[in-house]
Amino acid sequence: MDKFYFAAKIQQEHANIICEKAISIGVPEENILLSRKACNFLQIGIYIKFSNADAYKEFNAWDIPGIIEKW
Repeated sequence: MDKFYFAAKIQQEHANIICEKAISIGVPEENILLSRKACNFLQIGIYIKFSNADAYKEFNAWDIPGIIEKW
């Protein structure tokens, strides 16, 4: 089974919106990680592991708010 990943530095205020969107399309909470390492004040890194290509495509098609930089 293939795995698909989304990783980005985002504005901290959008973290909950992005997490809720991922959960709403079937991503388990344990596949979402938030980290402040290497981020400036009011920024956070978000890492999401998708095990379903359709969910990954749907998530990336969504206009994700607050992205500063994708990794």
